[in-house]
Amino acid sequence: MKVKNSNSRLLNLYLAITPSFEHLLVKEVETILKRKCFNPPTTSSPRPTIAVEGNGGVQCNHMTSEHLWAISNHSRLTESIRSRLTPVDGVKCSNFSYLGSALKDINWKNYFKLHNHTTPPVSVSSTKSTLYHTGAVQERLLDHFKKNVLMIKSFKDINSDTSSSSTPIITNEEHSRIYVRMHDNVMQISVDASGGEDMLYKRTPNKYVTDAPIRETLAAALLHLIEYNPKETVLWDPFAGSGTFLHEALGITHQGLCLENRHFAFMNWPIHRSERYSNYLTKLTTTTNQDNKDDSNNTNNNNNNIEIDFPTVSTNTLKKSKTFIIGSDIDPKATLANKHNLNQLGYRYSLLNEYSSPSSSSPSSPIIVETGDFSEIIKKIRDNIYDKSLTTKKITILTNLPYGGRIMQSMPKQQQKEASPFIISNSLKETFKSFSKMIQDNADIIENVYVLNGHPSFKDLTSDLEWTCIQSFTNGGLNVQLLKLKK
Repeated sequence: MKVKNSNSRLLNLYLAITPSFEHLLVKEVETILKRKCFNPPTTSSPRPTIAVEGNGGVQCNHMTSEHLWAISNHSRLTESIRSRLTPVDGVKCSNFSYLGSALKDINWKNYFKLHNHTTPPVSVSSTKSTLYHTGAVQERLLDHFKKNVLMIKSFKDINSDTSSSSTPIITNEEHSRIYVRMHDNVMQISVDASGGEDMLYKRTPNKYVTDAPIRETLAAALLHLIEYNPKETVLWDPFAGSGTFLHEALGITHQGLCLENRHFAFMNWPIHRSERYSNYLTKLTTTTNQDNKDDSNNTNNNNNNIEIDFPTVSTNTLKKSKTFIIGSDIDPKATLANKHNLNQLGYRYSLLNEYSSPSSSSPSSPIIVETGDFSEIIKKIRDNIYDKSLTTKKITILTNLPYGGRIMQSMPKQQQKEASPFIISNSLKETFKSFSKMIQDNADIIENVYVLNGHPSFKDLTSDLEWTCIQSFTNGGLNVQLLKLKK
């Protein structure tokens, strides 16, 4: 069934996500629209619908602008957002005549301001279609845009206008990008709503990264998958790297904007109501600032040599629940990157031996960042948290194990045809074995263990533990699994 909005201000949105996590995004969007839409329409017709769309997408139909604002600012799983310009099921398009008719039905001026002789960037893909020449499709679309949106008949008309200074038609990146997808002679045209190359998973300003970091959106999806609750468990990532799991766990705890002052592509649309959007953000900021008030009073007392350029984000939920978020890594450079990123996000952190009871006047943060081997760190956690009875909550480990070409040794070319192209280093073997022993030796304070694994030898090297796969997917082109330790 084709879905086309009779109300030109209602939007059909397509949200992209890592394949295999679409169901989590549906739940997240439903929750966001209930909690973060301050003035949702009560009599809108037809009613909004949210459903999985293909592999790696969720379709949200009959959405208002406020729905778009809420999803854009609060979804931690969505990687990009596009607004459908053609009906959701697409339109028949087996030749250029059909293409021309479809282009005429689109109200382009809702989405594109008339910049001086500039056209939007266009991306075209085509599979199993008679219109297989993507360059020709792009040319026809831009020609339609020039004549019917810019109202320019030809280049000659521009050059012959001697009464004003004319410029050639060029692509303007301030326009939202147009996406044309042709498949089986059915065409779908969409326009970017989120912000081009600045994908929604990029939400740490000036982020420092280590080798092969996990995307923020994927980290958030895994936290949702394990049903992480900051009030019920101590979260520890012993291979924290630049800290993405920590940052997303804090985002879930804080429930604020994914990134303040982000510019979205929809803000350039003519139908965008900037004053209403500004009022919407003000309401969100007012609510968030009230939650942050107590914690920000301690910002200047921080003794960790952290320079914070904006108000510290609240960690009251962690303090009141007597829980912690802990990130550690054996690589000092990774720890420095993690600390830098926490600073950029406005969080204070502590070392384990500096933390004191939440009831004391100490400004210590329940966000812990340490450098060291996990066997050393678990001893510090025991000594400084559990032996001091600072919490009764047990530890949940969620970590991205070392895997991929960066930690493997390539076999000689002459052997690759006869055996696996990779072998595991002795140091990594010992790391996996030590990790298994650490878990078993500290079973009294470790409740759950989840590992993102892409290494074929991990299960064999930790065979004294029993793992179950709760999700398989690809990460950076590699097949990986989220494994859970069976109790």
